[in-house]
Amino acid sequence: MDKHSPIIALIGNPNSGKTALFNALTGLNHKVSNYPGVTVERKIGKAKINGVVVNILDLPGTYSLIPESQDEAIVVAEVNQWMKMVKQPICIISVVDSTNLNRNLYLTSQLLDLGIPVLVALNMTDLARKKSLNIDAGQLQKKLGCTGVVPIAARLEEGIDDLMNVIKTILDKKHPSENHHMIPLPEPIRDALQPISNWFEKQKHFHSRMAQAQALRAVSSNNNRQFKEDGLLILIETARRTVDNLGFPHSTLEATVRYHWLDQIVPPTIINIKTNTRSERIDNILTHPVFGPFIFVGLLAFIFQSVFTWATIPMNWINNGISVFGDGVSKMIPAGIVRDLTIEGIIGGAGAILVFLPQILILIFFLALLEDSGYMVRLAFMLDKAMTMVGLHGRSVLPLMIGYACAIPGIMSTRTINSWRERLVTILVTPLMSCSARLPVYALMIGAFVPEKQVWGFFGLKGLIMILMYFLGTITALVLSFFFSRWIKAEHSRSFIMEMPPYRLPMMKSILRQVYTRGKVFVTDAGKII
Repeated sequence: MDKHSPIIALIGNPNSGKTALFNALTGLNHKVSNYPGVTVERKIGKAKINGVVVNILDLPGTYSLIPESQDEAIVVAEVNQWMKMVKQPICIISVVDSTNLNRNLYLTSQLLDLGIPVLVALNMTDLARKKSLNIDAGQLQKKLGCTGVVPIAARLEEGIDDLMNVIKTILDKKHPSENHHMIPLPEPIRDALQPISNWFEKQKHFHSRMAQAQALRAVSSNNNRQFKEDGLLILIETARRTVDNLGFPHSTLEATVRYHWLDQIVPPTIINIKTNTRSERIDNILTHPVFGPFIFVGLLAFIFQSVFTWATIPMNWINNGISVFGDGVSKMIPAGIVRDLTIEGIIGGAGAILVFLPQILILIFFLALLEDSGYMVRLAFMLDKAMTMVGLHGRSVLPLMIGYACAIPGIMSTRTINSWRERLVTILVTPLMSCSARLPVYALMIGAFVPEKQVWGFFGLKGLIMILMYFLGTITALVLSFFFSRWIKAEHSRSFIMEMPPYRLPMMKSILRQVYTRGKVFVTDAGKII
């Protein structure tokens, strides 16, 4: 990151479309999918706006500035740096899901307290239109007191030019000043928090709005470690007792105050949504407690059958092409060590990789479809009970499924799991999932030892053996997780809350981009080993 270039930060709830906006602004191709937790680390890209090179910072999704998981802690650590005037961005783009305005604006209200210009990107307006949801962006901007509110559809790249125009005014310092009003508090609550606010103003030199926000967060947070300095913890404990005596549970105080404010300032919207939406009708079938698991197993069977059936023709083309190319080269090189090395080593080694590429690409294509459609996150809910029985978590399903493509991003995605014990167990067993790099080995063994025949007149025997080999790795992972979870010291149980995004028609551009990127990684990494 260029230290001298201005920084623009993207912050939003999980699955709000931050990464899609990041790609649209920077021209990069980071992974975009329809489930929470895709971004698990800070990413930096560059964009040229009005002749100025700016650093675009994409942070993991978070619901608030009180961290509950490792990826949320990354966001809070970054924000804490900004509060100390370290690497502070010139603007924060708060990416908001237009179809769930109140919940998304909760985080926006916390960002407004920082005193940094906040630009609200009302994302997913294409889905909002389908739900007959109309939002008055100008009125919302006035009520929030932010720099601007711009409707966009990041994955369709709609409204990006409007967003860039507002960013230009910020770079030119021509944007209107924000209305730094503090969130109204009941007088007894304000009086209870005032000593803490005064402490932050005096010791940390925070402005009044940021000081009040920190006081509110300190009373509501269960983490006291960050507040152990100069008698601050004593002030917090005193305020908590006062707030509890007033009938406001201190642990939910910030949520209560902010949502009450949002309920008053969010402008009226026209909503005409049927009580039984299309996503709900589909969920009645796909997440059914009886039929749902059978549908999932059927999908896996179809995918692995397709890996063998559909890949046969392109594999033959590649194999024949390599043979023809090798024959042509052999006629040009005299017999000897050099020809043997070129034909048997270089061309033969490259051919051994490329011949299995169609199977890899087909597997990656189907996994990307499941992710982008919104089905993958349903698996987390549907299999949560089964995962709990073996010591895992519903959120463990996503890393394990990603492990079918590659174990490394699967392990990285475990940051969304709140419990350290369940996160550690998931990390330990994810490498046991049969990743795409093992597919050529399986295919070679099956091709050599399994005959070409049909089972029950429909299923290919080779495809069934492939399914069993993948299930063997999965079952082994689940059995070991059962023992790991009992060896590792247990902690208190956690509830499972996860956003259920609506089903979406997968964007083929995004799907093909993932197929190309992962296929390229497979060829280059395997090629280095060969």
